[in-house]
Formats: sequence, structure tokens, C-alpha cells
Amino acid sequence: MSHDFLADMATSSRERCEAARAQRSVADLRAVIAGLPPAPSLVPSVAGFDLIAECKLRSPAVGQLRAAAETDIARTVQSYAQGGAAAVSVLTEPARFEGSLAHLERAAAALAAQRVPAMRKDFLVDPYQILEARAAGAGGVLLIVRMLTRGASKRNATSMSAASKVSSRTNKPCSSAASSKASSAPRVSMRTISNTPPAPAARASRI
Repeated sequence: MSHDFLADMATSSRERCEAARAQRSVADLRAVIAGLPPAPSLVPSVAGFDLIAECKLRSPAVGQLRAAAETDIARTVQSYAQGGAAAVSVLTEPARFEGSLAHLERAAAALAAQRVPAMRKDFLVDPYQILEARAAGAGGVLLIVRMLTRGASKRNATSMSAASKVSSRTNKPCSSAASSKASSAPRVSMRTISNTPPAPAARASRI
């Protein structure tokens, strides 16, 4: 994944974030989060190997993978969970991947009964976007560490902690995938089911 591509996506993400913030305040998101049930926790397999499946309609590298009008998000993610996925990441970037927060919300609702967490996958650059993810029902987010400064990473971690604290009750922590530091949470090996190679330095974080 080239630096120019990440830079372009970061710019687009900031623009989306500011547009969303103008329509919905942090206080509004926190109010929504406070009324949500806890998101399902990531439960590592006793076999010691876990999968994060991916719900993606389009890839810049490959092109159209699925037509949005013909894709049943709920049925798709449920089939992943039934197939043994420990979590399902959902693309929410609209311009290049044809994703949306509505997809994430539908996925989270569909997975709740199976106690499988949905995770937001996007080019996240602001803690506001983590609150958006939790308000949509997500139990975690995927961060591209190369896009974040050390200060931004700390702010995102603080936001993730705050998002979990304003939920109705605290969930168990989930471990990180490809984390640069060891976690005190149970260690779990993960890989992504995708039609394209996973982005480098992606980090899964619990909210």
C-alpha cells in the first residue's frame, strides 16, 4: 500500500470525519453508546488459531467484488460467523471500497445473536470515528498504524477506553492483532479472509 494512497485516504477520512461531526456531536454519540448493550467479546479458539473474516464490496486493486444492491450484509456476516470466524471486519470507507457505517450497523446487529464482534475497518484518523464505530454496534476497530502519529495513537487508545466505559457495562478486553506491543489480554493468532492482501501494520483494537 503506497504512501500516496494512504495520504489520499487520510485526507478523505478527515473530510468525512469533519462532515459527520458537523451533523452529529460527540455528546450525541456518547448518548447513543450509553444506551447500547455491551458488544460481544472476542473469544479465542481453544485450538489456538482464529480468523477475522472481512465484509468488503469493492477493492481499488481488484475492482468490484460484490454489487451493493445484491449483497445481503446480514446474511453474509452470519455465514462467516457460522463458518467459525472469531470476528468480522466491515469496510466503511465509501469512495474506494463502497462501504458505509450502515453496513457496520447491520453487520453488528446480525452478529449479536451469535456473540461474534463486528469491527470497523477504515482509514481512521480521529477518535471521533471510534465513537462512530461503537455507536454503530462495533466491538472493535482496525487501525493502520502507519497513518497515525504517536500522539494520535494515544488519543485513539483513550477514546477506545472512553467508548467502552460509557457502555452500559464493561466487557472483557480482547487481544490485538499485529500489535507493536505485547498485550496483557489473552494472546490469539489471527488472519484476515480477504480477496486482496491485508494492509501492512493493521492493528485490531477493542472498544
